[in-house]
Amino acid sequence: MRAAKAKWEARHDASLIDRFDAELSGHFQTLCLTMLKGQRFVESDEDRECNMAAAEEAAEHLYNKGEGQWGTNEEAFIELLCACSPEQSKVG
Repeated sequence: MRAAKAKWEARHDASLIDRFDAELSGHFQTLCLTMLKGQRFVESDEDRECNMAAAEEAAEHLYNKGEGQWGTNEEAFIELLCACSPEQSKVG
């Protein structure tokens, strides 16, 4: 993500974050801007396995932010799913 952002900014001589901020809106804007921050967990070789305890905690957190609520807290889903490792995201 960082490499793509840098390449776009070098080509256009402008901030991609500023462009997304101006052109997008709503939850899609939040998702794109969160992804551009590039704060996803970068795992080492030993962290490539799924941590089931962390997956269960994340599932409970997301359930509490969505189930039985008046509306869903989409930002909670975006933040959690953009921050966890690709392997952790696959738990299903």
